[in-house]
Amino acid sequence: MRSSNYTLPPLILDSSGIGDSVPRSRSTSRAPIRPLPTLRPGADTAETYEIIPYVAAPQSTSINAFCSTPCMKWVFTGGSDGYIRKYDWFSSINGKVPLTVAQKHPFVDSVTRAGVLLSYWENEEQPVKNNLLHIPETTDDTKLSPVYSLAVHSQALWLLSGLESGGINLQTVRHDEGRIVHTLRQHSSAVSVLTLSSDEISVLSGSWDRTIADWDLNTGQPVRIYTLPAGQISSLEFRPTSTALPVATTNGTTSAPGTGAAASPAESNRSFGSLFGDDDDDGNPRSPQQSNSTISDSTLQAVPSSNGDQPPPPPTKDSQQSHQSDSIFLSTSMDGLLRIYDRRTSSQAPIFTAHPPRGCPPWCMSAVWSTDGNSIYCGRRNSTVDEFSLYNGLATPMRTLKFPLGSGPVSALCAMPNGRSLICASFDNLRLWDLKADMQEESGKKRGKLAVPFEIVPGHHGGVVSKVWVDRSCRYLLSVSGNRGWEGVTTEVWLGYTIT
Repeated sequence: MRSSNYTLPPLILDSSGIGDSVPRSRSTSRAPIRPLPTLRPGADTAETYEIIPYVAAPQSTSINAFCSTPCMKWVFTGGSDGYIRKYDWFSSINGKVPLTVAQKHPFVDSVTRAGVLLSYWENEEQPVKNNLLHIPETTDDTKLSPVYSLAVHSQALWLLSGLESGGINLQTVRHDEGRIVHTLRQHSSAVSVLTLSSDEISVLSGSWDRTIADWDLNTGQPVRIYTLPAGQISSLEFRPTSTALPVATTNGTTSAPGTGAAASPAESNRSFGSLFGDDDDDGNPRSPQQSNSTISDSTLQAVPSSNGDQPPPPPTKDSQQSHQSDSIFLSTSMDGLLRIYDRRTSSQAPIFTAHPPRGCPPWCMSAVWSTDGNSIYCGRRNSTVDEFSLYNGLATPMRTLKFPLGSGPVSALCAMPNGRSLICASFDNLRLWDLKADMQEESGKKRGKLAVPFEIVPGHHGGVVSKVWVDRSCRYLLSVSGNRGWEGVTTEVWLGYTIT
């Protein structure tokens, strides 16, 4: 029996200044945090990339959702059949399981390795009835829901999956995988997009019910609901941050922080205004037709909250490594509109809205930020990609990238780390577009060795691509074929590539 005059061990401050007692028991020690992967040297300065496919994982279902851990240890996919599949990426890329002759037939010769499937489980609808959600009666114990969106924790402790009814399942991954811990309920239709913040304590969800929900994962309740008089939400993405972003100086010119280098020609001769544009007398932001608004990075980094609204927590070490802003995000809907939001304001209205250009069909399935967060690329139905610049205003596209006739709608986009390459997925092929060469063509200069401003990435052909993703180190690329529940045929396979 412990005596009553027992004294606690001395308190020792570690290098971070946090007190801890010695000896430390195993049960009270802090879990080690695996550092996030870093970009490999040369990936951000390469003029172009060579992308070769090696891995194929046929699934016999439309693959609508995809996510991966930052270290690429596990890859998760979700399809129309209602199952979530878990793959071992490194065993797949190292050729632990070869493709059969019949499986290799639809692909190019370099695709010889099969995706190593570790496990799979059901995406279950929880039988909870209320006034908001309607779950039809079934004779089965559980009802499977098609998977339209996925998001996974960086250490793969849990996973979020969207349901057709509007719920979001929080599931375990490492232990007793697939067990539903909690279901987030707010939407009234299928959840099409899930985007985690860098601190992983909040998530943005977009739905077919034309709303965006900002969730607090500690409480399981939405902090804010953005209601849009528009189409179904097709994409959500936080704005990347970069130490090389141009900042305004006292003489009106722009330079990169710490370098003194001038910004790009499109930005150097322009003055930077407020993020909200030129305000009216009543303090409300003007519409794009009323203001030729430009945006400054100092405003993007600090916008005061109002009406007692609590701002997001300060960025952590992991969020700083992720180079992602948890305040500014974009959203697109199937009607073709592009919106930018600031979570630090109390208003639920977007701070800016961009409409499709005249003559462009009202459709947008994917949009991404550029690597530096200064531009936005939107894929269109008429085989084009519109480029919007934050510093030139979002009223009209700065330029339009045009694909060959018959390419089909541009359904997925991915910006490469060098800032000049953009991967565009259309119905016929994947294309690696050289943005700098295309700009030189418009200015009347020679394009050098390139006969066209893009190169074909072999592998995908003849199907709608639901996702194109590049890992944080820029070593691997994955393309996922699926129509996300909207329209179009798919090849029902995900392909893995290496990047050199």
